[in-house]
Amino acid sequence: AIGPAVRESWEAKRKLASGVSSGQIDLAVTQALEAGASGVKLTGAGGGGFLLVVCPIERQRAVRDSLAAMKEFPVRLDHLGSRVVFNALRDIWG
Repeated sequence: AIGPAVRESWEAKRKLASGVSSGQIDLAVTQALEAGASGVKLTGAGGGGFLLVVCPIERQRAVRDSLAAMKEFPVRLDHLGSRVVFNALRDIWG
């Protein structure tokens, strides 16, 4: 149920303004969906962000392969809510 909700949310967000997405983002979303993701959404603001990808376990390898040019940032659900681990971010942004 989460994947389709994420997908619907992304489609609604794209309709808000023309600059919400780009050709590169649209291509990545399409590739992930075609590889088996059930939902993909751009998150973040201010000229940067992340693609949130939801997919069944059995499609994870195909989805990862379809987005191989992008850096993966693993996330976990946590009872404390959103938290950022700065050491992990240093690995991504240098």
